[in-house]
Amino acid sequence: MQQYNKESFHLDNGLLLSAFTEGIVAGMEYLEIIQRIIDAEKRAHEISDQVKLNFERQNADVAAELALLKQNYQERAERRISLIEAQEADYTAEQLASLDTQKALSMERMHADFSAHYDAYVEQLFLQIVE
Repeated sequence: MQQYNKESFHLDNGLLLSAFTEGIVAGMEYLEIIQRIIDAEKRAHEISDQVKLNFERQNADVAAELALLKQNYQERAERRISLIEAQEADYTAEQLASLDTQKALSMERMHADFSAHYDAYVEQLFLQIVE
């Protein structure tokens, strides 16, 4: 037998209608909580994706900056090498010119010595051949 009162409605199986409706309300609150959890998880994925994207961008920026630094260093090194090569070429040319001058002076002295002592050289040579 069913009983009716102002606050509740009894069903044949003993459940109160007010408890049932409270359960529906609680179920709706539960669904709202679940929806909030799902929304929070979606937001967490969005944040995670954004962080990954920012990380990749920063890695690309660092790689580009590193490539630029390497290029600048390479250019500076090549300029320094060119400068040193030019200095060494100048130094080598000066040393060769100095050696050429010394050679020319030695040749002049030898030629002057030979000319001054030509007769003695010829006589000495003749004596060495004859003996």
